[in-house]
Amino acid sequence: MSIKILMVEDHNMVRFTFRQLLDDVPQFEIVGEAADVKQAVQLARDLTPDIILMDIALSGNRLGGIDATRKICEADDNVGVIALSHKADSRTIESIIRAGASAYLLKTDSFDELLKAIKRVKKGDTYFSTSIRPLIYKRYRNSVQRNSDSKVASLSQKEFLVWEYIVQEYSVKEIADLLKIKAKTVYSHRQNVMKKLGVDGDVGLTLAAIREGILPQDDVSNT
Repeated sequence: MSIKILMVEDHNMVRFTFRQLLDDVPQFEIVGEAADVKQAVQLARDLTPDIILMDIALSGNRLGGIDATRKICEADDNVGVIALSHKADSRTIESIIRAGASAYLLKTDSFDELLKAIKRVKKGDTYFSTSIRPLIYKRYRNSVQRNSDSKVASLSQKEFLVWEYIVQEYSVKEIADLLKIKAKTVYSHRQNVMKKLGVDGDVGLTLAAIREGILPQDDVSNT
């Protein structure tokens, strides 16, 4: 069964490039292309895509993609929106996720990263590209540091990312490749996280992630 994809991008050359790349993936079907908010909302309703690749800046509107995402997700909460941007900005990331997007990637990220995002979002998961995860970590850590009882603030950036990947069911090899570290280092970070959080095993890590709001409780059945 193919994955139906709608592309929302106001630059013709960018749309052409994405189409060329995605057309080479057998299980993907490009069902439509939109260049502005109005077209995006209309085509999302008419074509019922599984995935929407959403450019955040549309037709000169810096936040056009956020507006389109909100309208689309309010009408259909089953569609998976993958936000695409030229820059990593914590406020923009938070705004597009609040609007309903399930993933955020930079346009400079690799095509392999986009493929991972599409497949994970189709499964109902969230996805943030490797390049912006440190920014998300920093924002999350700043928030938990306001709570003196939170043990998460004691985690290093790499420990936090390893923990997050583990509860999303990434393999040790995948985590090592994503973070550009050795597999034994992944195991070492895992041990440190369990010790600092006072939990045991992957189940303990998952429950801690739910408690801290890193992994929504609705996702526990997928872990």
